[in-house]
Amino acid sequence: MNSRDAHERSFGRVGRIQSLRPCVALSLLIITCVGLSHAGLVNAPQDGFYWRSTDTSLPTVAAQDGSGLHLGGKCGVKVKEAYVFSQDNANSNFYVSVRAPYDAKLDTPSATVLVVNGTGYRQSGSGSSHKETSYLDFHVEGRNKAEEIAAYLGVKTRYRHHPRHCLLTRFVPAKPNFEPGEDVWVTLRIVNVGSNTVSFMKGGRNRAPRDNQYAFTAYHRGRQVRDVGSNGHFGGISVAKTLKPGEVFEDKVSLSKWFAFDRRGMYQVTGTYYLAFLESGDHPWQTIWENHVAGEFTVRVKGEPTAREGAGGLLVPVGVTGSVKPEIVKSDQPIPLTVTVSNGLPSSVYHNTFAIEPNEWNGESCNVSLVDIRRDGKAGNLYLARPEMEVPITVAGMGRREIKRRETLSIRTDARKWKLRDGWLPGRYSVTIRVDGIAVDARTNNFSVLSEPVRFRIVE
Repeated sequence: MNSRDAHERSFGRVGRIQSLRPCVALSLLIITCVGLSHAGLVNAPQDGFYWRSTDTSLPTVAAQDGSGLHLGGKCGVKVKEAYVFSQDNANSNFYVSVRAPYDAKLDTPSATVLVVNGTGYRQSGSGSSHKETSYLDFHVEGRNKAEEIAAYLGVKTRYRHHPRHCLLTRFVPAKPNFEPGEDVWVTLRIVNVGSNTVSFMKGGRNRAPRDNQYAFTAYHRGRQVRDVGSNGHFGGISVAKTLKPGEVFEDKVSLSKWFAFDRRGMYQVTGTYYLAFLESGDHPWQTIWENHVAGEFTVRVKGEPTAREGAGGLLVPVGVTGSVKPEIVKSDQPIPLTVTVSNGLPSSVYHNTFAIEPNEWNGESCNVSLVDIRRDGKAGNLYLARPEMEVPITVAGMGRREIKRRETLSIRTDARKWKLRDGWLPGRYSVTIRVDGIAVDARTNNFSVLSEPVRFRIVE
């Protein structure tokens, strides 16, 4: 798999971009290489692509966050195609992608700065295809700024818009009663009760032990039931589904991938299903709106209570902590993250993984997730995608790392392997880590533990 394929697949995992990017025709736009004058940049840098520099003696241009970006020479790029489209329903965040003839110097994600109307935009992503095409990606905040860039590139800005859908949703259990520990299946049923035909994406989050296009919460005797699985996924195959007025979409899913259902009684369950509505016409794979359908239902488990049931459920004293040392990291350096699993049980526990030290195919990231990433105390999770992991054919499978009583296991990685919506920009970060795949005994053989937030700072 080439780096471009990995790039596109990573976007598909977060639900933002579920398929191939929309294609917008663009006449060949040539930006020539010219000399860079210090005085010219200070006064008014010309629109175009510049090499980003770490030389603080060079002139700067203001980025959207107010920081300064040092500009090297203006680079020549033959823009073959470009896209500017919204990434949220509020049309406040935009994604800019430029396709150009292959240039190895463009493969570095932070190699260039796009300057338009006096504002600099950091390159947030890159890729290439068969050494024929290079891809440059940029994150833009604000409708006006997106319009300025679209005008410079000669394309139209693609906005989100409401599909005017009206859908009736139900979750129907396969049977009225289940035995303790039995596989619990339910059917999702969506009926288009509106007057408009709608299309949405099925898939894109199913390359995982479970289909994370679904989400469920369950309560038993007034207490929330522990999720036995993981929300992590590696994208997956997706197809478009179209519902005309009156038509029905059905899909079956096993709730046992979320909950154990090992205690008798009634479970009150709320289920949701993520919908990325699709454009019709010349951009059939463009997400025009994101939403969820939801339904509440009941699952009944009969039989006698188990010996370990209890009112409070199972309590497992296994902890996860994280640290970044040093706590201040430069923007062009790795983020050295250490994740530590501690065992407070009287017997050993086991962590299933490929590696505990960084390797080139990201084996150490197996069963480790950065589930919540925030910058400068602002609301909104910045997480976009986890690292791609291509296991070499010479590796037979995961290994079990034993953690003996009162001992710990440390896993080292580079947090930059996880992708953010706008990149690892300078700022103060708070990151919550989850470790999955921890085995205790036959009953609890795959549970997850969250850490307290890990804090560090990135500077220019």
